[in-house]
Amino acid sequence: MENLELIGNKLSNIDILEKVNFKNLKELNISYWLGLSDINVLEKVNFPKIEKLHLNSNNISNIDFFEKCNFLELKELDLDSNQIYSIEVLGKVKFDKLEKLKLGSNKISDINILEQVNFKNLKVLHLQRNNIYEIDVFEKVQFEKLEELYLCDNKFEEKKYSNIISNFKTYIKKLEI
Repeated sequence: MENLELIGNKLSNIDILEKVNFKNLKELNISYWLGLSDINVLEKVNFPKIEKLHLNSNNISNIDFFEKCNFLELKELDLDSNQIYSIEVLGKVKFDKLEKLKLGSNKISDINILEQVNFKNLKVLHLQRNNIYEIDVFEKVQFEKLEELYLCDNKFEEKKYSNIISNFKTYIKKLEI
């Protein structure tokens, strides 16, 4: 099996995944689970070939479990529309092949950890509809392959960051501020 879609369930946990062999799984979609907030079981499951992981539109608030996961082939991670406050774990994980990171519509306020991550292949970054007040981190780090950046509907003042925004326009193909 290469793709597994578990979309729109009403279950509150996914512990059953622990008992299944996913050695060939490339895409896992666990989206729109009405009560799903705890996904720590993913740290106990081996996904050696997973490339796409969709965990959007759940009730996930803590993503620290990623520190214990081994997603070496991960290219796309969708965590849009959850309750995530902190992305500090991104400074501790190794997502060398990650091309698309979707963190829109959460409760993230601090993105300074992006200065410490190694997203050398990141092409798309969604941070829209959060509580981000400062985007100074983009002065310190430039994602070499970033093509799309979504920052709209946050709390930062566009005028204050006009120099950063001007710089974005020189290398980003799609920019939403």
